[in-house]
Amino acid sequence: LHHAILCGNTVAVKMLMKYGAHAEATIETTNKAEFRPIHIAARLGLSTVLQCLIDSGCDLNSKTKNGETALMMCSKYRREECLKVLVRAGADIGLVNLAGQSVVTVARSNQWYLTFQQAILEVIRKGKIPKSSNISLFSLLNFVAQAGDVQALQAVIAQGGINLDTRDDRGY
Repeated sequence: LHHAILCGNTVAVKMLMKYGAHAEATIETTNKAEFRPIHIAARLGLSTVLQCLIDSGCDLNSKTKNGETALMMCSKYRREECLKVLVRAGADIGLVNLAGQSVVTVARSNQWYLTFQQAILEVIRKGKIPKSSNISLFSLLNFVAQAGDVQALQAVIAQGGINLDTRDDRGY
């Protein structure tokens, strides 16, 4: 499975998944880094392979040994389409790695925040509301308000279940 992903062979990935390949199987590199298929696909920017893994039930929020999620790898390696695929599937934007970095802080440190922001807004405008388990790290309401995107703001409010008076960790 890992080899098929490294080769970007979506057909082989689909076939392997169909016949029982384990979507959570890890691979360890010579420098002891450990990756799951979802991490490899996100790092390489293989959005169709990533979607295949998601369709096969992989853990969207699985972490590497240093706590990186596939979303964080998308920000680190500037993989916009993969970011959209993961957010649409329900990956959690509110997680942090062992260094305390979230997908948002990774995007900012990588000078990729504007692309990150536009990708998230596009997903919202197309009707999918991103998930965040920690609003102090990623408040969806504050995110769309700060972006000034009225259409995305309307979509977030329309989905319901959001307290419009909730404050983030800075009091906003």
